[in-house]
Amino acid sequence: MCMSHKIRCECGKETAEFTMRDEVLAPEVIKKVNCPACASADGHDAHTMLADNGWVIHYDMEVAELFAARMKAAGKVTPEYIFDEGYCTWAGYCPGDLKQAAIEKEEIVKTMKADPRGYVKKLMDWGQGRARRLSDAGWRKARHAV
Repeated sequence: MCMSHKIRCECGKETAEFTMRDEVLAPEVIKKVNCPACASADGHDAHTMLADNGWVIHYDMEVAELFAARMKAAGKVTPEYIFDEGYCTWAGYCPGDLKQAAIEKEEIVKTMKADPRGYVKKLMDWGQGRARRLSDAGWRKARHAV
């Protein structure tokens, strides 16, 4: 079971939603999050941070290391491993993705009664095109889905 956790960025303007694969890690593994507006203030430490399309996630790597065995990490746990393996990653492909996807999907659902076959095709095309579009925009998680 994966629960989502909302975390406000340091400047307070944005919120990112995260999921934790199998709830192996607690949300406290995230020290802080920076949106593109507040990301440049801290610089970048590749040992504790993951940058994704202007956003920066600051992980508490001491906490993460305590759970390395539960994450089935073969080697040293890195921010990339935590994020890419889904142990602490965006809910959806990027911050705000689930909300935006729901809005886009709602428009497609409106066509269901009038054209059921067309609805299924539109929905499939939308899902594939959306992942490609977000990947092209530079979102790390979407690149892995394409």
